[in-house]
Amino acid sequence: WFKESSKKVCKKCPVGTEAVLGLEYKWWNTMPKNMESSVFHQEFSNSDQRTAWEVAGEYIYTAPGVQDTDYLTLTLNVPGYRAQSFANSEMNELSRITFVFETICTADCRFYFLVGYSKWNNYLVEQWKGRNGKQSYSYLIQSNHTVSFTWTFQRTGEFSMDRNFSTDAAKIYSIHITNVIGGVASQCLRCAVTSDKADSSCVPCPPGHYMVNTTGECEKCPPNTYIRTSQPVGKTACVQCGPNTKRNKAYTACLSDCTFRVQTGGEAVQTYDFSPLSNVTGFTSSPRFTNRGLRYFHHFNLNLCGTESRVPASCVDNVTESGKVVKGYICQSTVVPSDIRSQSMVSSQPFIIGDSLMGVTTETTLGGISSPAWLFPSPQLPDVIFYYKSSDTTQACKQGRSATVRLRCNPTPNVKDHIMLPSKCSEGTCDGCTFHFLWESQHACPLCTTDHYREIVSACIQGIQRTTYVWQQPLQCYGGESLPTQKVSACVSMDFWLKFGVSIGLIAAVLLASLICYFWKKTRKLQYKYSRLMMSSGGKECELPTADSCAIMEGEDAEDDLMDLTHKSFFTKIKSFSRERTSDGFDSVPLKSSSRHQQDEEEEEED
Repeated sequence: WFKESSKKVCKKCPVGTEAVLGLEYKWWNTMPKNMESSVFHQEFSNSDQRTAWEVAGEYIYTAPGVQDTDYLTLTLNVPGYRAQSFANSEMNELSRITFVFETICTADCRFYFLVGYSKWNNYLVEQWKGRNGKQSYSYLIQSNHTVSFTWTFQRTGEFSMDRNFSTDAAKIYSIHITNVIGGVASQCLRCAVTSDKADSSCVPCPPGHYMVNTTGECEKCPPNTYIRTSQPVGKTACVQCGPNTKRNKAYTACLSDCTFRVQTGGEAVQTYDFSPLSNVTGFTSSPRFTNRGLRYFHHFNLNLCGTESRVPASCVDNVTESGKVVKGYICQSTVVPSDIRSQSMVSSQPFIIGDSLMGVTTETTLGGISSPAWLFPSPQLPDVIFYYKSSDTTQACKQGRSATVRLRCNPTPNVKDHIMLPSKCSEGTCDGCTFHFLWESQHACPLCTTDHYREIVSACIQGIQRTTYVWQQPLQCYGGESLPTQKVSACVSMDFWLKFGVSIGLIAAVLLASLICYFWKKTRKLQYKYSRLMMSSGGKECELPTADSCAIMEGEDAEDDLMDLTHKSFFTKIKSFSRERTSDGFDSVPLKSSSRHQQDEEEEEED
């Protein structure tokens, strides 16, 4: 916030700017509390005068002294300076003091300006002699130890018992010191784009925005990115979230909602739900012993995943009075069994292993952090790996500590979750900087789907068929879809179809036999007509009798109609056919009409 000199209302500085805090004295109605004046006599004097400077509204001036050789001093003390972070500030400029003064002298007066740690520990910066008109002077402050400023006026250096120059005086019209702790602001300046000071009062960009290097303006970061707090300037300040993570609402970190989806090879997408594992979980390493035989453990606390409302893992030091507590995703402390009744364990030396989530994937490398497969031989189903990183650096871990947590599916029922350390690195780390853990659990398995079970259909027994569902083996899922209940449906057995087929076959055989008999009968009728024609031809093979009429003969018509229209059963007709057949194998055909016709013809020839 800042207050314009011409207005009484304070305003908020714009984004990307910082209030120019300082102390400014322009109106001298009362002596400021952080200023004091004193008189130093060059010669002995029994005077108890202590006031050397007096206020006069528009300026502060030196009061008449007891002797002309007295030193009249004015001292201003400040509490310190803030870190400079303005865009136009010089590299070594911590603060600057500027004052406007005037000396009115008739003799060889002198005006001194001193700076230092106190009025007793200072050094001369500048001095003026004789009469000087109203002017301004600035001094660049480069050290935090320069917190005291002293102005001293002496009318003359020649001692005299008379006060000949009591009207000579020094006036200070204004004093202005920039970047002072506890100061006030009258303007705002653009922040330095490279400013990352913790005590900087630069108005930051809105969440999800970064400051442009050249202009100091704010621009929005790409989707699913968070702002690097250590350097919120430039596009590099926007950090992309790792795989299967999303930024939080404050744009300060990436989080996991404890769900994970992956597709391996040509298989269907597998979905994981690690919500049952999101609570803070503690586990210890195998016991270790000091050279005196004292047993101790490395205790780890782990918070796998969660949103903003999650409870972080914490490790505490309850040995020293400091009571240090560290919080993050993974932390470690050294635990020693205690004989004190109030506490069974004594915890000390806590430190953070991972305070930010880098990503969740099945790959063994992410962001320079590696989780070698030989640490925990992997089964057929790939492990889901959480990657964490800590911003705390040490002499050995200059890039900070990191950790990987492998989640391995173990669908065996009634098996307690178990977190293991690498067998080849029993303390959880092989280099002191990167820690590795394996967590076996049912909840580390993918959720069951319809692809994880198959159906078995039973035979049709007495018109009932049962469909049973069983899990695919080996079972590699947990939760999700449950096995459907057994289904019972009506069906038709093979006996029915066999009987139906036999019946259809018999019917078809009867129909076929009927057709054979029908066509056999038609063939016999043609054979009968052919026999009559042969008998009429007189036995000559190539000659046929001349047809007397194109119409059907009287006997044929009657007999044919009699044979065709007589309604007899199939078996009766077969029986009648068998009776008409003669002993020589030929049918008995009535030829009465033909013989009579031949006899009439012979009688006519005789006549």
